[in-house]
Amino acid sequence: MKFNFKKYFFVFVTFLLFVYFSCAPDKKSSDKPVDEDKYLTSSQFITKKTKQDSLGILKNARQFLGITIEDGNVKQDVNTYKIEYKTDYKGREKIASAVVIIPIQNNGAPDSYSVLVYNHGTIANNAGAPTQLGFSGLVNQNYLPMILSSAGIITVVPDYLGYGSSKDITHPYFVKDVSASTVRDSISAAYEFLQKEKIAINKNLYAMGYSEGGYVTMVLHESLEKSPLSPFNFKASFPAAGGYDIIAFRDYVVKLTEYKEPFFLAFVAKGYRTFYDLPNDFYSKFIKSPFDSKIDGLINGENDSTKINEGLTKTVANLLTEEFRKNPDKISILKEKFELNSPINFVPTVKMFMYHGDEDVTVPYNNSVKVKDKFNKAGSSVVSFKNFSGKDHESAIYPYINQVFAEL
Repeated sequence: MKFNFKKYFFVFVTFLLFVYFSCAPDKKSSDKPVDEDKYLTSSQFITKKTKQDSLGILKNARQFLGITIEDGNVKQDVNTYKIEYKTDYKGREKIASAVVIIPIQNNGAPDSYSVLVYNHGTIANNAGAPTQLGFSGLVNQNYLPMILSSAGIITVVPDYLGYGSSKDITHPYFVKDVSASTVRDSISAAYEFLQKEKIAINKNLYAMGYSEGGYVTMVLHESLEKSPLSPFNFKASFPAAGGYDIIAFRDYVVKLTEYKEPFFLAFVAKGYRTFYDLPNDFYSKFIKSPFDSKIDGLINGENDSTKINEGLTKTVANLLTEEFRKNPDKISILKEKFELNSPINFVPTVKMFMYHGDEDVTVPYNNSVKVKDKFNKAGSSVVSFKNFSGKDHESAIYPYINQVFAEL
């Protein structure tokens, strides 16, 4: 897979852009069937990574990326696993997958661990899914949750539907309820796995994510408040740079001259048409020819975002229909789905730490500001917001990592 880090929107892959980390994984892969579990269907050991592996990553990250996490935070070796689990997709059972990273007990380690679900950002193809990446190579989005676990927390990294074990379906991009349920079920499956492995947890649960991961973290937060997930005590979430208010995001894009990531718009279109079984002419209601006829072929589970963008156009007037640009509400089916899938109509009572860079033109900064203000006006006193001054969608990732580490 060819990576282009300025164009390819892959949130935490960029975390180790300059890291030379090529320790070969110890792939003692042994499938372990699991009986009598509600969610978990199988588990597979991937590799062990040492404290020194994590320290090597941090050294380079501090030198080149502005990461401020100190060596003293990294305390333990970790074991990494792939799990498969049952979830729901359009009313039927579907097998999904996730990575689980567990600190290895040593002298001075806690008796039990908190659990963090780490929601990854937008990926264009299955090769970028957490379970497909493993834990080797120069650049790998799994390294951040690995470091978090080395610091003493169990991390669960869902692939999401459409990747890994469910790669045969289209990812339901920015579809609220299925995004929440898929991640919830990954946490429940991880809990069943931890019980089988006799790993003690203190039942505190946290959630984090950037960009699409921020959106997924927000919808998960709403879901966990409305329906708590036994046996966990949901403590806090850390959503960053997510397009939470999709109507506001739509209104931002239609007013632009250029949008540098048309892939996002096409991905939403295909995700909605597929998930909601919308008619074949759905694309042409708001996307111009010939691009409306290219979407299904471009978003095929193999092309990366660079290739998809090259098959579209960054000029908004050439990509989106005039009717949609002038009166987006007139496309009622899209308006209805955008409103339905925006996780902004609840009042948070569990701590939420929101983050965004004020130079972000990919996912607009004001989207986060207005959602935070909406929560506060509705009566929530537990939502905070941190502005990363002068940072755009790519560069805000690094201070976000620092902030979450500090809060955890």
